Order: sequence, then structure tokens, then C-alpha cells
Amino acid sequence: MPGWLFFDLEGPLSPEDCAFELMGLFLKGKHVFEAVSRYDDLLYLKKGEEYVPGNALALIIPFLLRHGISSQDMVKLAEEARLIPGAHEIISWAKARGWKVGCITTAYEPFATVLTRKLGIPQGNVVATKLPQDKNFPLSQEEINLIDKVVEEIDSLPPPDDSRIEEILGRFFAFDLPWTRLGKTAERVKPVGGQAKVKAIRRFSSSLADCVAVGDSITDGAMLKEVRKEGGISIAFNANEYALRESTVGLASTHISDLEPLLVAWEEGGRERVERAVKEKEGGEGDRPIFHWLPGKEDLSYIKEEHLRLRIFLRREAALLS
Repeated sequence: MPGWLFFDLEGPLSPEDCAFELMGLFLKGKHVFEAVSRYDDLLYLKKGEEYVPGNALALIIPFLLRHGISSQDMVKLAEEARLIPGAHEIISWAKARGWKVGCITTAYEPFATVLTRKLGIPQGNVVATKLPQDKNFPLSQEEINLIDKVVEEIDSLPPPDDSRIEEILGRFFAFDLPWTRLGKTAERVKPVGGQAKVKAIRRFSSSLADCVAVGDSITDGAMLKEVRKEGGISIAFNANEYALRESTVGLASTHISDLEPLLVAWEEGGRERVERAVKEKEGGEGDRPIFHWLPGKEDLSYIKEEHLRLRIFLRREAALLS
């Protein structure tokens, strides 16, 4: 029977990456975001589950403040944002059949609020990264110089250079920034990624065995893993390796509405019926749909290639972010 259907926002429902696009509003900003995002990944790979993947959304706050980028810019971005084909249709279809639809996203709340409202997801079912209320304040010249200096350092890096990224950003975030008001503001931003996503869905459902979760990236890994472990269905949609290795089903497609047969199978017979349905359609050609049953698959390389191909087609520049 229908239960909870949880979506990540950026990837499964919209091809846009809010933080990446916001950073693109100033010169060299996208390059800086790529470096900060990689730094975020490196910290996660070193620290594991004690670190919150998606913390880049806190780390970029000083850069956004330096360039006067505000919640109004996030709202405007959401108003103009593209949707993944079939997003409206699958949400309307699921709600009509009795599914409770939610969105658990690392994206900033002003962006997520506008987009999820546009998609018809009840606002009480949306969890996103909150911004501090007093985020707008005049920067000192010292703070401006600090930000501008690290931007120039990052811009001079030959990609990829993980050791220099760690050196430059490690110094910046651990030693230079914490003593400033910018640093203290960034510390108050708590991104909804990793275990924070697990806590969020547990607020809505006491049993993850009754849930279907859809994600695509490193920030979704813990949520997808917990839903899978507890008997629900976790679906990696045009996903990277972080999400694929934690999921039950892989779906590569240009249309998120290709989820429909999986949800029907869940209604008819739970996880066992979904497994049978996926294995009956395993693989696929072209752009939709390509299904894979992931548990027990050790070699994900060929699946990863299919997902990356369609991820790039839909998400363009944002496709290579983790």
C-alpha cells in the first residue's frame, strides 16, 4: 500500500544546483564552488559519517555575503529553475493514489520553498537548509580582503589538485575565517545532508520499511542506506557512485515519471514485488528507462556510466558535482 515517498530536490526533481548557480553570480564563483565542493568531499572521505556531506552550503556563506547574494536571489533562481521532465506528473500521480510526498533537501530553504510549492509538495513535508536570520551585515575591509585573497588562490590552482585544495581551504576555514563575523555566521548554517536527512525522514515516518526514497548524490547516501537496510526502497536516479552503492534500485532516465512502475510494484507486493519488476526490465537502451537491481552488484562501473551520461544530459555543469 502507498506510504511515504521522499525526494531529494536537486537532481531528481530539478536539474539546478542552487549553491553552484548562486556562486556563479560573481566572477570566478563557480570555480570556487567546485573547489569548496571537492574540499567537502575530501573531508567526508577522511572522517566518514561523523562529517556532514553537503557542508559546502555552510562553507560558501562567506563568499555569498561578500558579494551581497541574498535569499531574494535564491527565490529568483527557484522561480526561473527548470524541472526534471515528469516531476509534476509523478508527484500528482502519487498523491492521487494516496502516497504522502515529502522533500528532504540540502538546498537552501528559500530556494526549496519556491520549487516544492511549484511542484505541489505540501510545505509541511519539506526539510531544507535554513539560513541565519541576521545574515546581512556590512563587511569589514579585512573580511573583504580575506575572501578576495582565497578566491585568487583557488583561481590559480591547476585542476585537479586535491592536496593544494586541502592546504588552501583547510587554512582558510580552520584558521583565517573562524575569528571573523563571517566565520561565526557560517558556523550557524547546518546543512541537511548525511545523517541529518535520516533524522528528517524519521520525523515523518516511524518505520523506514514503509518508505521509498529517491536521491542522486553524496548528501543522500545515509538516507538511501538506512531506507534500504530497514526494508524500504531506495532509488538512485541518474546518480553518482556515492548514491548508487547505497541504493536498492538504479533508475537512469530523462524522465522522473519512470518511477511509476516501481511505485505500482511496491503497492502490489512491497520490496519483493519491486525486485521482481526491476529484474524483469533489467538494463535498457536509449534515454529511458534503464533499471538495475543494485544489492549484490559489486561492479557498478557500467551502471555508473549510464547514470553519468543522462546526469550530464539533464544537469549540464552541475552534473559533475558530488
